[in-house]
Amino acid sequence: MMSRAQVVHRRIFMTIFIVIGFTLVENIDQGEIRESCTLQTTCATCIGASTKCTWCYDNFYSKPRCDQLERHVSQRCNKSKILNPLHKVDFLQDESLSDSNKILIKPQKVRLQIRPHETANIPLKFYTTKDHAVDMYFLMDLSYTMRKHIEELSRVSMELVENIRNLTGSLHVGIGSFVDKLILPYGFCETDNCEYTFMQKVKLTNKFEIFKQTVSKLQNMTISNYDDPEGGLDALMQTVVCGDKIGWRKNSRKLIIYCSDAPFHFAGDGQLGGAVVPNDGKCHMKNNVYTKEYSQDYPSVDHIAQVIQKHKVTVIFAVAGQHYQVLYHLLSQSLTSSYVSELGSKNNTIANIVTMGYKNITSTVEMKADNHDFKVDFYTNCTNGQWIQSKKCSGIKLGEVVDFRAVITAPECPKGNQSQIHKMSIYPVSSNAQLEIEVELICKCNCNKTESNSPTCNKNGTLVCGECICHDGFSGKQCDCNKANEDIVNNCVLGNSTDECMGRGSCECGRCLCHNMASNRKQFYRGTYCECDDYSCPNYNGALCGGPSHGSCECGVCKCSSEYEGEGCQCSTSQTTCRSKNNKICNGHGQCKCGVCKCDENSGFIGDTCDNCPSCNNWCEINKKCVKCWLSKDGGNMLECRRMCKIQHVSMEDKLMTDNSLYDVLTVCKVEVDKCIIRYQTIIQNETEQLLILKKKECPESKTTVLIIGIVSGIFLLGLLILIIWKIVTSIVDQREMARFKKERSNAVWTTQMNPLFIKPSTTYENPTWLLNG
Repeated sequence: MMSRAQVVHRRIFMTIFIVIGFTLVENIDQGEIRESCTLQTTCATCIGASTKCTWCYDNFYSKPRCDQLERHVSQRCNKSKILNPLHKVDFLQDESLSDSNKILIKPQKVRLQIRPHETANIPLKFYTTKDHAVDMYFLMDLSYTMRKHIEELSRVSMELVENIRNLTGSLHVGIGSFVDKLILPYGFCETDNCEYTFMQKVKLTNKFEIFKQTVSKLQNMTISNYDDPEGGLDALMQTVVCGDKIGWRKNSRKLIIYCSDAPFHFAGDGQLGGAVVPNDGKCHMKNNVYTKEYSQDYPSVDHIAQVIQKHKVTVIFAVAGQHYQVLYHLLSQSLTSSYVSELGSKNNTIANIVTMGYKNITSTVEMKADNHDFKVDFYTNCTNGQWIQSKKCSGIKLGEVVDFRAVITAPECPKGNQSQIHKMSIYPVSSNAQLEIEVELICKCNCNKTESNSPTCNKNGTLVCGECICHDGFSGKQCDCNKANEDIVNNCVLGNSTDECMGRGSCECGRCLCHNMASNRKQFYRGTYCECDDYSCPNYNGALCGGPSHGSCECGVCKCSSEYEGEGCQCSTSQTTCRSKNNKICNGHGQCKCGVCKCDENSGFIGDTCDNCPSCNNWCEINKKCVKCWLSKDGGNMLECRRMCKIQHVSMEDKLMTDNSLYDVLTVCKVEVDKCIIRYQTIIQNETEQLLILKKKECPESKTTVLIIGIVSGIFLLGLLILIIWKIVTSIVDQREMARFKKERSNAVWTTQMNPLFIKPSTTYENPTWLLNG
């Protein structure tokens, strides 16, 4: 364990380390910000570059006019001449929250002035009133399979209405139904009870008895159609956009309960039936019936999402069965405010779904912004009283006030002459209450009035925000140089070029002021005539000239360090990678370029270090006659063979060499002599050649012996095969004969017959004593 002193020292060290780290990061950030400021040449671009950039319009200020505030002060720019616009929030309408006046959000209207990239906080409150008007519209699938759910709605309709009335101050209910388009292949009318896309049964009303009577009749109006998907999105579109015909009230909370047990058609499906015109998202209802079902296609999911967000409608999808739950959950994810519930179980009746759905809607507030190019983040303190980044607050009770804070970050100024005035709104989802924000993006400098022909500019220019904008023909910070003076202009032209400063800068008083590059404003041209570009050298490993360790870019050419060479300093001057196993550069058969061996084309050597020569001078063919001669003499007079052999060092060996790394060339060959294979080897090392011949011969066995063995083996195998076949045939015949015998014996019938000529023999015996006694 560490002692107490060690622990203290360790903590002190960690604290110092963290402080130094933060200081370094802050210094780096400050350096980048200052660099981005000093690159700006006009007041407008200055205030748009960073919120830290300020503009000094003091007439006699010689330092960069765009810089950080503290640097302007330290460089003695008059504080009253430093332009540093900050955001400003004006509350144009800020009435108190009220049930009676239906004011649910505070403030109601705000004007915001903000510079690019700046962040502004706008506090707002939302009031969850109990007396909020509610318009509840049931959109029922009237296909035959929905009959039992319609019966249930008829049974609980009044109970449902009373439950919702207890939760709100003013309730209107209505109902409409849908099936599908009456065109093949979706539907076909064979009876008077034809299907349709959408039909309104009851307009939104507070006469609940009419609603109940209409619902009770719906169970007798169910219709069968051909395919599974229904025209629900067509009906949903008309329900949302037909405000007056449906009966939506202006400031009500709009709620649609979509009940179905089938999937839905969407954009593109209608073309199969001839409805090829894209859905226009407009109201097309006449006499409570949708009239464009034959011509317009089904709406897309994205189109539905747009109109639901625009009209601030909440949709509850009550879907029967689990089969299509996933489909409707995917649809719900694309919509601003929607929920999906399973319809059909004991706990998920229509009454329960609507009641619980409405309670969830009223107990949750979710803020949304039509922010265009502005970034808007929301913070709330509804969780344990602590501010957290969240646009949603749950578990709210009726009559409770919820605090939010909108953090708005401005984008860059628009290009051209586009308006800097933007309108945006912040509103709670599923509510008509909203905060209107008029945003003015500060893209122009509000300096003192411009001064034409200013004495500061030698009457040759206009003084704007402390800077001289010279008239044509004049240049310089005070417009004191006349471009008509050829000597001044010629000082800015290189050689035979016709462009001042190579077109990369401006000529001011005979001296080129180089511009930054279009691809990167932090990179500048340089040189007397702006002729040098230190950023267009070849890249290697993602860096100019391979990076600082390899070289640097000077006027478009890489200046390599001593360890590297090449156009982009990509090649190492070290030849370590070119050394072969014999420590020679490229094995003496090539040149080392950029760390890679370039083998001589005529040498026959290849490989990374030119140490492989598979066809060097064809050693096998060259030495074949030499080997045959050497073997034919068999140790006799070798003078003739030595004259024939190209290699002088020839020897018979018990085994050949195998380690290629020890020699420049090592080839293994073979030759046939007296029907035997003889292997031999050519070795070259340090320009010394050797021919090694293996003593052991590889001779095949005698063909006669092999032939005899083959014939005998064949006869034996043939006889054995004949015996096996004979045995199999005789066994089969015996089995058949035995089977026939057994069958005949079992079929034999033996009968007993009497010979008519046969007389059974008989013998009579008389007892003589019997007569005497009688």
